[in-house]
Amino acid sequence: MRVIGFGKGKKRWITAIATAMVLVVGIVALTGEESVATRANAGRTPIYSVEPQDSQSKPIALTFNCAWDNSDVSSVLDILKEHNITATFFLVGQWAEKYPDSVKAIAQAGHEIGNHSYSHADFATLDEKQLVEEISKCSSVIEQLTGRVPELMRVPSGSYSDTSIAVIERMGMIPIQWDTDSLDWKEVSARKIVKNITKNAQPGSIALLHCGAKNTAAALPDLIEQLQKDGYTFTTVGELIYREHYTLDHTGRQHTQGLSSDSSTSSISLNSTPVTTSDSSSAQSSSQSSSSAPVMADAEEIVVSEEIFP
Repeated sequence: MRVIGFGKGKKRWITAIATAMVLVVGIVALTGEESVATRANAGRTPIYSVEPQDSQSKPIALTFNCAWDNSDVSSVLDILKEHNITATFFLVGQWAEKYPDSVKAIAQAGHEIGNHSYSHADFATLDEKQLVEEISKCSSVIEQLTGRVPELMRVPSGSYSDTSIAVIERMGMIPIQWDTDSLDWKEVSARKIVKNITKNAQPGSIALLHCGAKNTAAALPDLIEQLQKDGYTFTTVGELIYREHYTLDHTGRQHTQGLSSDSSTSSISLNSTPVTTSDSSSAQSSSQSSSSAPVMADAEEIVVSEEIFP
């Protein structure tokens, strides 16, 4: 919004209005309060990847969604153990109830466990009550089996709305997506799985794989070896992400404040909760068929003419 073309006789009046606008924006930014008006066109996005603090490092987090069967869980765990890698597993509550021994094996092996909903429902279509139920029931099952409450949440199929992300954050959890998709859920070959990850990986990537997919376990040894050859080191999502003093750019990539070179970065971490401006409505969503993050619009620029402030 631009204030232009006013005569000198109106300088004081316009100056007062401009000052008031700046003060209001500043108060909202500093307090983190989100009124109905300021949230009307505000968008939310999960974390897709992380910009490492050390520009020379190449961390990557392997993540496994567990929603189908447990046929390859033992093999996946054995391969990760052989390579001394700790990964992150996102479990559907119903899957965890059906395969409690697999859940315990994942936890006992020292891997991180996240929430992947209770019934693998589409989070872009659920109301707040349904969202809370899906999240809380899954966390309860995981806690009963492992003794730990998950802090990370990945929505089923990568499909979410502003409302679902807001509910996840309000429940004290961190919404996680991915920036490199193996496409193993499409039953592609082991060779293709390796290629899909390695060609799209970047330092700070979160890679998507699945337990119960046709060729994931077969691809895993070659995938690990290729990533290591490319200089990557493995970590969990929980160890990779920042929890405070960060920004989240339009691709869903986290940056510690001051590191981002993306001038379109439009979110601020306040009390560990990113608030991102967007021209999208609460119906904004992202599906698993496309692993790219939603594009977030820059905030409207407020410019005061030189005629008012010389």
